[in-house]
Amino acid sequence: MRHKFRACGLLIAIVVASAAHVAMGQPEENPGKTAFKIDPLTALQSPLLATDDTATSATEFDLLQHARRNKMDHWSMAQAALVISGVEDKEAQKPYLAKLTEIAAGCKEVTADAHTPLAKAKALGKFLIKNPLSAGYVSMCYKMPVVLDSGHYNCVSSAVLYSIMAEKCDLDVRAITMSNHVFLRALDFDIEPTNGHAYSIADRDDRLLSEQARDGAKTSAAYKTFPYRETGRLGLLSTMYQDAASGFRKNHQYEAAVSTYLKAACFDPKDPSTLQNLRSTLKTWSKDSKRNHQDVKASKIDAFAKDLLRDSSVLNKTRAL
Repeated sequence: MRHKFRACGLLIAIVVASAAHVAMGQPEENPGKTAFKIDPLTALQSPLLATDDTATSATEFDLLQHARRNKMDHWSMAQAALVISGVEDKEAQKPYLAKLTEIAAGCKEVTADAHTPLAKAKALGKFLIKNPLSAGYVSMCYKMPVVLDSGHYNCVSSAVLYSIMAEKCDLDVRAITMSNHVFLRALDFDIEPTNGHAYSIADRDDRLLSEQARDGAKTSAAYKTFPYRETGRLGLLSTMYQDAASGFRKNHQYEAAVSTYLKAACFDPKDPSTLQNLRSTLKTWSKDSKRNHQDVKASKIDAFAKDLLRDSSVLNKTRAL
């Protein structure tokens, strides 16, 4: 049975969270630090979001607590990715962790003779594409068990897998998020885990513009100011929740969508896509409620949105690299 964490009310949860911060000697959040007025983990416990689909297990709640404090000493990236994917039981995780250990052994072998980070990155990318990612790209295929069972992947899951293996091979990588895509960088070159190739950072703008033109992709308003943003392991893991939330939103499962965007924000509260999509989902949810003559519910949604987020004019901007 999954243990559910729900406060009896958002106000009570806010008070409890504030008291906890004081007790631990943590400073209050700088008002200009993020677009959130309320800590995302606290907001996640609002009765407005309480459905069977939004119940948070004890394991996931522990992960979210550690993520929002940026203290992941007890969580490996592999374990976090599995929990985000819905594999929370330790016994159920074992075959996937064993598979990752097997993949890591192959990665270490093919990168053993690489004498530069670039050579190591290329060897690692080639190995992953030809082996665990051999089945090819599939949109919205962000869950690690699906990747490990089928070999299918998307930009998010391939970047997560590459990051896990890069750490095993002593290659330091960072995640780069942009409109509808995520990739990696190391030193002065970019890595596209979706194809295993490495590119000079100096060619990034031309490469991304040509790819967007080829695919006919539209730039999200979240990335209008700057085309991309650098983040770390927590930010990369948050993109898994973003993909999950997008699926809920498309199916009009608004409570689940908002809850999952809040989980993403526990990992990276400044991510522009999470913030934009959260605002948009709350607005759409309110409009749909009004359309269905649920005016009281719409008012509660509007009040929740107002209490949760600051005016969009203070929304965190992305920055150029």
